[in-house]
Amino acid sequence: MRSEPNFGGEIRAEFGLGHGAFGTLYSLATLGSGVLLVWAGRLIDGLDLRLITALSFVGFAAACLGLALAPASAVVVLGAAIFGLRFCGQGLISLIATTSMARYFEAGRGKAMTVSALGFQLAQATYPVGLVALAALLGWRQLWLAMALGLLFLALPVALWLLRGHGFRQRRLLARSDAPDADTRRQWSRREALGDRRFWLLVPALMAPAYVYTGLFFHQVHLVTVKGWSLAWFASGFLALSASSVLTSLICGSLIDRFGARRLAGYSLLPMSLSLVLLLAFDHAAVVHPFMFAAGATSGAYVTVMGALWAELYGVRNLGAIRSLVWAMMVGASALAPFSLGLLIDAGVSLNAIIAGCLAFTLIGSAVMRPALTAPATAQH
Repeated sequence: MRSEPNFGGEIRAEFGLGHGAFGTLYSLATLGSGVLLVWAGRLIDGLDLRLITALSFVGFAAACLGLALAPASAVVVLGAAIFGLRFCGQGLISLIATTSMARYFEAGRGKAMTVSALGFQLAQATYPVGLVALAALLGWRQLWLAMALGLLFLALPVALWLLRGHGFRQRRLLARSDAPDADTRRQWSRREALGDRRFWLLVPALMAPAYVYTGLFFHQVHLVTVKGWSLAWFASGFLALSASSVLTSLICGSLIDRFGARRLAGYSLLPMSLSLVLLLAFDHAAVVHPFMFAAGATSGAYVTVMGALWAELYGVRNLGAIRSLVWAMMVGASALAPFSLGLLIDAGVSLNAIIAGCLAFTLIGSAVMRPALTAPATAQH
């Protein structure tokens, strides 16, 4: 659900790639990063948080540097750089942030997830405009070089400074999870979580926002053309999306600490269903901002509620391994969406039929999620 600055045109021209070739390269890099993330998630559980954070930032900076310096004839280098950006940046660093918030803040987990979500939402609101302006000033290669330097000499030192005293927090967490109390039974391994029927009942719900919104926003030109809207007017709706996402995160964070994520998760896809009903029922341009507001509410609820839910269901000892699998599924859904919806569009399937299918997917995901939140565990410890 991110709106990123469009470097694609400049990169395609520089490397002599068509839309299809560049899209295929990007999708393969995205899918590859998702697969590797399943393995890397275990590192979040096993390595010191300061070490895995430093390695992730260095890898992210190396990918930025590779993109900035890749020769125009080296498409393989371009693909490796895009893989590094997707794996270290959007994948591993994001997973470290959300997993650590859920792991180390038990009493105030909802508020902690809100803080994490606000960082994403602030970036979503400022990143496109700021980087497009810098790209126009510096050029796209120089911008990626500046980002590499900023990660190494600004972001990484700040992150390590914020993690001072982490050794004490880690020892306290291990002592708490090893204590002979009821919580010990909740420290599931990833293998045990995969054997739990509840996990698989939650899969459609966790994949729905990534698939549906990525697909619709990727094909937004087709959407606005069929609806008769202007692209500029549709883009203005992202302000409503960002504002709604922030507001919903703040509300859900407090509700999680009061009622728990399991009681809230069953309602997390209701804003998404509303957004698709609005998009399906109305063609007037006035529906853009209500649609975006509901989409933003989905994003805000999803990041906070679903982020805290896995800790409540499966404990925090192996949370990185479990959440990395969840994250990989979301990456796969987001990578599949532009391709599959594009095929439907090319085959002449109407926009309303596509939206109706997305709505059906959302409703099914919501329906099967509700019993999963109250059903007993099916895996044995």
